[in-house]
Amino acid sequence: MILFTLGMIWLSQANTSSILFMAAGIIGIGYGATLISFQTMPIQSSPIAEEWLQYVLYAL
Repeated sequence: MILFTLGMIWLSQANTSSILFMAAGIIGIGYGATLISFQTMPIQSSPIAEEWLQYVLYAL
């Protein structure tokens, strides 16, 4: 989440295309890490018998 936030701040200050692309890469890395961690939290907190349901709900 920190990389995503820093990338958004850097994106708001971008004045050249190279900074824009670097900020986009940092945002992508931060968003990818955040998305995966948010996906694993409900799956780990659910009972084993209902784990398949969490996978299905996330896929929707």
